Amino acid sequence: MKADVKKQVKEKLAKYNMKYAAMDWDYKWFCFEKKPKCVDDTWDVKDGHYMRIHTLPTEGFDWRDSLVQK
Repeated sequence: MKADVKKQVKEKLAKYNMKYAAMDWDYKWFCFEKKPKCVDDTWDVKDGHYMRIHTLPTEGFDWRDSLVQK
C-alpha cells in the first residue's frame, strides 16, 4: 500500500514539475518546489512554489514521516 502511494505521489510530482511532496497533519498532501521543513504541526517552505495535491490515499503514513522526493 505504502509503495503504491509513493508511486502515485511521484507521478503527481512529475505532472506538476515539483520535487517534493508531504502529507500534512490533517491528512492533506502538498507538493513543493523546494525541500520543506517539518515545523510544529505542518510542512513549511520560506520560498518557492507549493500546491495541494487532491485524491491521494493517506493510509499507512505518519505525516511527520511522509516526505517523498522525486
